[in-house]
Amino acid sequence: MSHFNANGSRYIGCIVVQGQSNPEYIKAIKCGWEGFQIIFSTWEDTDKSLYTENDIVIYNPYPEDRGVANLGYQKVSTQKGFLKARELGWERAVKWRSDQWPKNGAEFYKLFDTTALNVYAWMNHSGGYICDYFVEGDIQSVIDLYEVPAHCQFPEKNLTQSLFEKGLNTNARCIVKGVKEECDMYSGKWERWFGEFSDSDLYTADIPTEWNP
Repeated sequence: MSHFNANGSRYIGCIVVQGQSNPEYIKAIKCGWEGFQIIFSTWEDTDKSLYTENDIVIYNPYPEDRGVANLGYQKVSTQKGFLKARELGWERAVKWRSDQWPKNGAEFYKLFDTTALNVYAWMNHSGGYICDYFVEGDIQSVIDLYEVPAHCQFPEKNLTQSLFEKGLNTNARCIVKGVKEECDMYSGKWERWFGEFSDSDLYTADIPTEWNP
């Protein structure tokens, strides 16, 4: 299926923005991901005036179990958003937090290996785990990755276990070393650019072949 915007230009890709709608961040996300089809997967009590009639927005009901650090919420908003992306004909999409945005989405998107499952980094801390700031991959792989119990030590541990149990680790790739300069991204929550971690020993690009939770 072809994907074109109102001006007749083809979308570069699909971005699923999951999570709470923050009026301070929506404009920055749209600007950062200009040229992409954006799906906002948020919550049923969201102020609908934050969006326009041209926006694609899913107003999800809250799950009964919010999970540890809202993992239950993240699971629902991610999976529902990716199901919508599939409905719109996309084969791949980016799971993206609603409190961050890229400096230049078109350049950032070039960091992704379109034959792999792309994550930000492997965190060398507390036994190691993947960072879930974003995930890019084929629709089913990302849906499968987020098919996790809502309770665990912390969300990244559960997602990492899912990654290895489902064999997704064999085709996963970290792009942390490229997240800088024109490919940088900003966290509204932490008020910092991620580029400062591109040469960190804590955030690495190496996912181990074996992992014990």
